[in-house]
Parts: sequence; structure tokens; C-alpha cells
Amino acid sequence: MTPISKGYKRLAEKTERTLNQKVVEWMNEIIREKNLGLGEVEQETVGPDRKQPDIVIRHRPQSERILCVIELKPPAFDPYDEEELLMPAREKATRRKAPYFATSNFQELIWFDTKKANNLEPVERQLVERYTLSTMAEPRTIDDPVIRGSIWRGLEMFLSDLVEVSTGKKAKPKHAIDELLVHRLQHFIRVLAVYYTEIIRGRVTSDRAFALQLEKW
Repeated sequence: MTPISKGYKRLAEKTERTLNQKVVEWMNEIIREKNLGLGEVEQETVGPDRKQPDIVIRHRPQSERILCVIELKPPAFDPYDEEELLMPAREKATRRKAPYFATSNFQELIWFDTKKANNLEPVERQLVERYTLSTMAEPRTIDDPVIRGSIWRGLEMFLSDLVEVSTGKKAKPKHAIDELLVHRLQHFIRVLAVYYTEIIRGRVTSDRAFALQLEKW
């Protein structure tokens, strides 16, 4: 677990279920409205390994086959975090024979190929696509119309691409190493901003002298 994740874990545990359920509801609405032909999206379906993925997407209605497993964490987590997101998602996708898995922190959604990840191919080859979801910094703002609309559009793009790629109607895009590196650096800066904003807000509330000094800055 990264230092940022440790500092945010307690808050995350209180909000994850609520945030995840909203994403499940929105995905099911999108699937119905766009008639994508995917099965129902479900939250935390227990598998034989007794480990619960945050979200599972089934291939078709009434099908038991899982197409994609998604692990979700609040905004202060890095969607590329190996311990908190990548490894759990990959393992659960493998056990459920899902060809794809994804990780998300509600700011971005990163979509991976399970087979390539298990073969330890370079990350830029494991990556299918990435999507900007929102600028959400605090979990309580998820129902803000701008945040909600932005996440909805990102999920809509992801689900549409998931159908087209999985059915062979669309080829998987290729990603350059330098492109991925720049993207990850930019994201890490955003994660740090969220983390330190929470620290400063708490310090301002509890430390009057610090608050006054901050006003002068």
C-alpha cells in the first residue's frame, strides 16, 4: 500500500460501498438506454475464492460468464497501485475467467487485458484503454451534477468500447511507453493534490495559528 493510500484508508472504507453502488446503478442504466446487450452489472458477487470484486460485468443477459471485473477506490488512490487495485483485480478476473479487468478511482478508469497481465507483458501492452471520468476530489461530491455527468460519459465510452472490442468490432488501441509514463506522472500529481488538500483542510480546522498563516500566504 502506498503512503497516500494508508493515510486515506479509514475514510475510504466508509465510502467505498456507497460510491460503488452508484457506479453499478449508472452502468446498468447506460446498458439499458444504449441497448448494449451486456448482462446486468453487479456489486461484490462472491466467487469460489471467497474474494469479492467490487463490480462484475457479464457477457450477456442471463449469462454466468463474466466479461470484466472492476476494482474501485476513492479519489486519493492511484488506479495503478499494484497492491490495492491491480493485483486484486487481476487475480479475481483470472479466477472468474474474465478476459478483462479494470481499476478506477472515480477520476480515471484503466482497462486491462487479463491474459497479457498474467503473462507479465509490459504495462503499455496490458493496457486496453484509459478513460477520464471526473475531477472529483472528495467522495461526497459524487452527486454533484457536473461530477455525475462527467463520470456517466466516461462509463458510457468504456461500456461501448468494451462491447465493440470483446466482439471484435473494434481493434485494441496501442500505447507508447512515453505516453503512458506522462499520463501516470500527471495522475500522480492529481492524487497528491487531493491528499494534501485534505491534510490542509484538517489542519486549518484544528490549528488557528496555521489558518492565520495560510491566509497571509
